[in-house]
Parts: sequence; structure tokens; C-alpha cells
Amino acid sequence: MDILRSVRAVAEAEGPGVVDWDRAAAAAKSATDPGSVALSDAERAGYAADVRDARSRLAEVAGIEFDVPDTVEVQNRHHWIDASVGTFRRVMDPIEAAAADLDEPDGTFDATPARRGPAVAQDLSRVANTGSMAFALGFLSRNVLGQYDPLLLADEPACVVYAHRDDLAWAREPGWHVLDAYGALGADYPCPPDVAAWVAGLLGAPTPVSPLDAGDRLELDDGRAFRVIHLPGHSPGHIGLWEPEERLLLMSDALLSDGQRVADRVVAIPSYLDVDAYLGSIRTVRALAPDVACPAHFGVLDGEATHAFCDDSEAFVHRLDAAVRSTLSDDRPRTLREITATVVPEVAPTADVTMVAALSVQAHLDALERHGMATWRMDGPERAWSRT
Repeated sequence: MDILRSVRAVAEAEGPGVVDWDRAAAAAKSATDPGSVALSDAERAGYAADVRDARSRLAEVAGIEFDVPDTVEVQNRHHWIDASVGTFRRVMDPIEAAAADLDEPDGTFDATPARRGPAVAQDLSRVANTGSMAFALGFLSRNVLGQYDPLLLADEPACVVYAHRDDLAWAREPGWHVLDAYGALGADYPCPPDVAAWVAGLLGAPTPVSPLDAGDRLELDDGRAFRVIHLPGHSPGHIGLWEPEERLLLMSDALLSDGQRVADRVVAIPSYLDVDAYLGSIRTVRALAPDVACPAHFGVLDGEATHAFCDDSEAFVHRLDAAVRSTLSDDRPRTLREITATVVPEVAPTADVTMVAALSVQAHLDALERHGMATWRMDGPERAWSRT
């Protein structure tokens, strides 16, 4: 590990794109201890036994039989970086294309002497973006090994992935998910490259996805069946799974109370893309009145706790809506960045002010515009919002 070499690799970033991928990989490897893959015979036997034991346990719990590979490859962190940088680059290609100077026929940055000022800024931006990618690659290599599990990449996958039709494109193509969802705010609030790369690393490679619609049934081997419930808002095609006999609802991110917490401190406000749809999903969950509900980022809820969870989720929406309206009340146009920086500390003083938080703020601005209560005009590359 050589931090100085890593910094030098980032500082020497060059080329026509917004990221120098070769130097990003070199910097990530220089800042990361590769770890040893030298194994004794006993360790090799131990790895093989672990894989067989895991296979047996999974088969027992899931009630299915499957084979394991004849060979298990043990990789160090540098191997992981080399294997992953190509995937990161493919995922970021559309974002790089959008960021390129569209005035140039080849879509590259303009570094002609006549535009030396922009070229200098572009060089600095390239160095910063390369550094962000190097950090993301290094971090993930130290924390997300095992992504290239041969069972997950087999021709016949070990599981079937489903998604509602309205989320199908995001589920099938991680690159489009990053570009469309995390780049949705465009110049109003761009997604940081390191965040986009981190999300891309979590999403992995494109995968086949089967479509679902509201009312469909997912039948389990034990004879039970879940009914698909459409719970949009957090995403257009967000779903819940309802098991009526036990009155059990698996709802993931459909409702998010007053925000995600760490040690009882709100660190992120609820994220939703459509206010009316999100409120509709709250009403749907409340009407189902589950005896057991399983949200993401929170513990399992009984019936009484689920009712309170719905109330907290709805109360937050009204609180954020009031804060957005108040911010626009003086008739001074404000950009999304300004509005987000103002309202998030008001509704959740301990939460981070981020692009993801801005998605919810934008949802409220969109709702106000739909109801004829807000409008916008361009202020340079960004939109500035005011009340009507």
C-alpha cells in the first residue's frame, strides 16, 4: 500500500473523458492492501468445506438442490478492482456522455487554446472525478468481496428476480437505473460521481427480470402465496407482498416513517419521487391493517406499531410540504439546492442534506406545480422556483 503513489496517480489523470479509469484503478490499488491469497493445504480444504457446508445449509432452508463449482477462486482486493473497473466504466459511460461538451463533434472536452479557461476547469474536474472513483473502488474492494460469485453469474441463475412493470427498466439495467434515478435532477442537483459509482457497485451486472403487476400471486413451495400490492411513491413501481392468512405485509421502502435512523438519530429523510402516490401508498397500508409488517431500515412491526408507522410517514409528508411552501412564501426565486438546504434542517435537524433528500423536495415542488401553486424559470443552468 502506497498512499503517495495513489495521490500521484490521481493527480496525473488525463484523457478526453471525465474520469481517467486507468489511473483510478491504479490509485485504488495503491491505496489498498491487496491481502494474501497464499493458502496452505489445510486452508484450501477449509474453503472447500465452507462452500459445501453453505450449499447444504442453503439447500436445507430453501428446499432446493443445486451444485457448487468444481473450483472456487480466491481473489485478493487488487484482483477485485481489476475485475470491477470495467463494470464501473460501462455504468458511468452514459453519465460521462451527458457531461461531455456536446459542442464537440466527438463528444470530448474542449481543450483548445481559445477555451483555455474551461479546459483548466475540466482538467481539475477530471482529477476530482478520478479521485472519487479511486476512493469508491478502494472502499468497495475492502468491503464487498464476493460480488463475482460464479453461481450469481451462471447461465442458469439460482433465483428468479421480479419487479413491477413500472420499475422493470431500472431493475434490468443497473446503468440506466443510476442514470435515470440518481441523475433525475440533472443540473438542479447532480449526483456526485462517487455516489453513482457506489450505487453501481451495489447493483452489479444487468440481470433478467420478470414483470409483475398488482394482483399477481407469488406461490411458495409450501403452498402459501403472496399477493402483489402496488405501493408507488418511493419509486413508480414499488410493490408490497401481502399474505392474507397471517395478515403479513412485506413492504420494503414503501413507507419510511420520519426518516432512517442510526442510534435513534435521523440521518436521512424519507425518499419519495411522487407525493400523491406516496400518500396513496400510506392509505393502502393503513387500509390493509396488517398484523405484521416488514419495512426496510426498520424493525418488524405489529399491528399497532404499523398504524403508528403510517401516521409518522404521513405527518412527515405534511411537515416537508409546509416547509417547502414557507420557503417559497417571500416570492424570491430559489434553486432546488437552496430550498433543500433550507427545509431539510427544519424537518429533520440531524439529517444529511443530500441529492437523495433533494429528490423528495423536488417531488413537493412538482406537486405544487401540478396544482398551480408554484412555477419555475431558468437561472443559469438551474431552475429557480417561486410561488404563483
